[in-house]
Amino acid sequence: IDQDMLNVRVDVDANIYIPNVFSPNDDGINDYVTIFTDHRVRRIVYFEIFDRWGTMVFRNDDLQPNVEKMGWDGGFRGVVMQPAVFAWYAEVVLSSGEEVILKGDVTIVD
Repeated sequence: IDQDMLNVRVDVDANIYIPNVFSPNDDGINDYVTIFTDHRVRRIVYFEIFDRWGTMVFRNDDLQPNVEKMGWDGGFRGVVMQPAVFAWYAEVVLSSGEEVILKGDVTIVD
């Protein structure tokens, strides 16, 4: 008879980054706010952004991570929003199948 012990560590923490400042001025630098992830995120179910009065100014379902132009360009009804702070919510599904709700804020600057 023989015995052995094996420790297995499963890493389910995913690297998820959503910028907190962007400048939608068409200069090609930080013109969109989107979700950046690593391979441990299977799917972004939705990404929503709200103004300070609770009006939804952006929503994208089944967002592809790491693709800036799939994110918010700072516009609402064809007009670029003035500098302000906006709340965002997102739901992501990790490669483990776990669903995670994320929330934060993003600021538009000139």
